[in-house]
Amino acid sequence: LNEIKNLGIPFGFKLNAFIKTNPKPNYTGAYNKSKTGNPNEFLGQRKDVPTLLGQTKVFVLTSRWEGVSIAMLEAMGLGAVPVVSDVGDLRDYAKNDETGYIIQEDDLETFSEKILYLLEHEDQRAQLSNNAQALIMAHCERKQVSKKWKSVLDQTVDH
Repeated sequence: LNEIKNLGIPFGFKLNAFIKTNPKPNYTGAYNKSKTGNPNEFLGQRKDVPTLLGQTKVFVLTSRWEGVSIAMLEAMGLGAVPVVSDVGDLRDYAKNDETGYIIQEDDLETFSEKILYLLEHEDQRAQLSNNAQALIMAHCERKQVSKKWKSVLDQTVDH
């Protein structure tokens, strides 16, 4: 993470950006006064989460266990490039050098390298972002999912 900070690129996490969160009073203010210099921002209750996600360039998920991450799919659909652990079904959507990167779950060095790479290589990040959005639209868009469910239900009823 020090390498990322040294790039001089704004880098931080926007947390608690859900419509229902209610952080304690002055939570962000107290955190910002800390001596860590950490650029994180605690947003509290928000109604513009899709807009915030649309500004995200890289989606990082370091889970040890995961199924299909709805958060990852939403972020990819809005243009974020996933850099995620090789767990569960994440590799079905995050494909190395196509739509993002799959990293062994404890390989923090490679996580950092891939994040840095995406921040330093805008053209490559943009290509992966376009690919990720296209994949999500082809497989996860409401009409596509409805067709798949209809097919499954039709087959079930017919048998």
